[in-house]
Amino acid sequence: MSFATVSEGANVRGETAIGYVEADATGRPVNVKLNPDLASSREYGATDRVVILATR
Repeated sequence: MSFATVSEGANVRGETAIGYVEADATGRPVNVKLNPDLASSREYGATDRVVILATR
């Protein structure tokens, strides 16, 4: 899935996706990527997280 698709999903909820955190199988963060290329595709794992800016 492209980060553009992830970003669009966040936008629908009034949020802004600014990156993602790659995690190992235990959920421990191993890499943080901010401002990824919108066109690049990657497979997000079950323990990966999207970095979101949102207001309450």
